[in-house]
Amino acid sequence: MSEMRTEVTDADLLAYVDGQLPPAERERVAQYLDANPGKAAEVAHWQRQNDALHALFDPTGHEALPARLRPAEIARGRAANWNFRWTQAAAALVLVVLGGAIGWAGRDIVTSTEASDALIQSAVVAHSLYVNENRHAVEVAADDREHLVTWLSNRVTQPINPPDLLAEGFTLVGGRLLPPVEYGKTGPAAQLMYENAASQRVTVYITSALPDGKTAYTFTSRGPHEAFYWANDKITCTVVGDLADAEMQKVATKVYQHLTRNPDGMTTYHRG
Repeated sequence: MSEMRTEVTDADLLAYVDGQLPPAERERVAQYLDANPGKAAEVAHWQRQNDALHALFDPTGHEALPARLRPAEIARGRAANWNFRWTQAAAALVLVVLGGAIGWAGRDIVTSTEASDALIQSAVVAHSLYVNENRHAVEVAADDREHLVTWLSNRVTQPINPPDLLAEGFTLVGGRLLPPVEYGKTGPAAQLMYENAASQRVTVYITSALPDGKTAYTFTSRGPHEAFYWANDKITCTVVGDLADAEMQKVATKVYQHLTRNPDGMTTYHRG
């Protein structure tokens, strides 16, 4: 009878996080984590990342397949097109080439709005995921500010200096690094979390600039959350919270003034 393995590899830990181990192996890894707090913290971080990714992408997995992508529809379309004359096919090819060129030239016009929306949604989902956490609300606490600033600035590739919101009644809890929003093409995101005396929290979600570097401002509601978003040629930023509109705008304006070094604040918000 073979002896049970005692070594726990990274592959074992990843399978544990993904729920792919049989019961006996899962118990063995759980015992290993109980005896190794450092690895346990790393695994907990992986699990939280999994939760964030599921929260972002699981909803699309249940959407119905569009009719145009169903095999029967594709087959009917091919049969109908089979008898096209060669001149019609050539004309269609020319239109495709021209359309592709026009689409490529105008890609930033489409991408900018949709990418901004994707960033706002990602900021709101991350806020919802972590705002009610106690022990794991942030990865690096505010009392290790120097490390927090250096780490996030290096990963986002832009200076991340947490705004001072004491005058607005909020103190910094800390921050964390979040995975990139693929559609936004901005790289990873930094999330800063603040809390007031009433235990209300707001988060600040920061990425490097969108490819077009355009300036944008918007104010939108996503479920119970309010989100203030802006972008410039350096960063994008989304402030998310559940405060009253006036208070949210006050906090967001202060964040904007700090991150852009613009003492005049934001002049106009367009509710999306």
